[in-house]
Amino acid sequence: MPLRLRDKFVVAPNAAPGATPVYLPQNAALVDQRGFVTREWWPWFQKVVDAVVDLMQNGGGGGGTGDVTGPASAENTAIALFDGTTGKIIKDSGTTIPELTTQIQNSILPIDLNTETSGMLPAAKLGPHASTHQPGGSDVLQLSAESRLFGRGAGALAGPVQEVTLGSNLSMSGTVLSSTGAAAVHAPTHQSGGSDPLKLDTLAAPTDITTLNASASAHGLLPKLSGSAAQFLNGNGAWSTPGGGGDVTGPAGATADNLASYNGTTGKIIKDSGVPTAQVARKDQANTFTQTQKIENTDPKLILSDTENPTDAKKFRLVNFNQALLLDCVNDAETTQLAVPLTLARDGSATIGNNLTVNGTGGNVALRNAPNTFTEIQTFNRTIPELRMFEAGAPADARMFRAYGYGQQFVFDVTDDLANTVQATPLILNRGGDIVAGRNISEKGRTTPMGHWMAVPYNAANFTADSGTWTVPSGNVTYTYALIGKTLLLSLYINSSTLSVTPSFLYVAFPTGIIGQNAQNSTCPIVTGGTWTVGNATLGASATNIAVHRIPFQTFATGNVQVMVNLTIQIQ
Repeated sequence: MPLRLRDKFVVAPNAAPGATPVYLPQNAALVDQRGFVTREWWPWFQKVVDAVVDLMQNGGGGGGTGDVTGPASAENTAIALFDGTTGKIIKDSGTTIPELTTQIQNSILPIDLNTETSGMLPAAKLGPHASTHQPGGSDVLQLSAESRLFGRGAGALAGPVQEVTLGSNLSMSGTVLSSTGAAAVHAPTHQSGGSDPLKLDTLAAPTDITTLNASASAHGLLPKLSGSAAQFLNGNGAWSTPGGGGDVTGPAGATADNLASYNGTTGKIIKDSGVPTAQVARKDQANTFTQTQKIENTDPKLILSDTENPTDAKKFRLVNFNQALLLDCVNDAETTQLAVPLTLARDGSATIGNNLTVNGTGGNVALRNAPNTFTEIQTFNRTIPELRMFEAGAPADARMFRAYGYGQQFVFDVTDDLANTVQATPLILNRGGDIVAGRNISEKGRTTPMGHWMAVPYNAANFTADSGTWTVPSGNVTYTYALIGKTLLLSLYINSSTLSVTPSFLYVAFPTGIIGQNAQNSTCPIVTGGTWTVGNATLGASATNIAVHRIPFQTFATGNVQVMVNLTIQIQ
């Protein structure tokens, strides 16, 4: 069967369907300056030689029944060529296979592998040496800036061979490799964080090569598993079997996750302690205790340390000391007690080290900042018991009142704001029942203090008679009074007045608002007709005035009249 030439590539006879063709080089010299077949033409020549050898060994077919028409005659071993473009007619090329073989062999010069370091070498001249070009080999392949890659153009089995020089950037689109610009390092794009990272679990399955295994000096791959569940990976990177052969005897059975404990004192026998690990309290996590916990020691302590607080302000302690439970605070070294906020005694008493603040209002503790109702007697028991009342809204040094017991007296006084200077002592009560007032006493809502004398304002209408007119000039009368409880002390002196007729009674009105309680009378001196005589001042029940008449009863003389009256009257 002849060698087939199709367009610009050749396929060996007897090749399997779909065999890869070899493209004829484009714009490349057949031989170089030394007369050697160039590397561009060598793959094509090699394929032709293989086809010639195959034809020589196996020969071509004949007498077929195909649809291709041959020439009337042909030279033996001549190469057939297509005649025209139909693909159905062949002709004699005029060149035999031996002639072509001779031509090819004459164009191939021997290659000395010891001296040649470049050019295209025929595969037949080389032994198996791929491992020398792999990582760790004696001749590792590296692509330099002058290296070239070869491949056919775009399209399956079509197009010329394309040459790409690695002195420019490479990019791949589908199956087409192209290049522009200066060479670029693109390994980082396949690393973690790169634009095109390679995922470990999407790579091809590894082989049994151990080159990249981890070592004592570098990270690497895990060695191949040994397949034995009883082995472990040791520090040298090898699978090893534990030594075993211990001298400690365990129990026949145990509960999973229970703690192990020694059985006896030999140190050679262990048993199931019966304590689950979930019931073991840990210092580095929160624990919930479902049973009573006891701290037993000399002066046992529970220490609470707030690590966020400043130095020497972190620790509180709960201490059982000297039959009392103390809540104190100490420095960080626990060498100095800074304060004892609370002490609880065994008799039930509690001692507060400083101020006590109670937020609730429903208990039995009085609050300084809230009204309090005391349902039991309160006792101030000290050398000088004292109650101070400070009026915050009053002027400075006019705000403090005190009530205190001193010298068997209950004293009310007023002081400066610091209670250093006594400004007045309004009231003193002694144990005998006496009351000592520092100044005046007022009663019954009266504006004038008790026992203080007051002048009755002059009013001519206060002086009348049962007949005629009694004229008392304002400058001729002294009319005063004082009140003590329901007692009216009244003093009247009229040194000159006149009567228009001779009446039997002269009337003097009480001070405004005063009403007598019961009827009473009292003698008084009077002057009538130029003669001193005795008169009588009387008042009836619920009276509002005094009635004065002569004794014995008779009328007053006309002209000048003088009256002097001093009465103590019970009033309503």
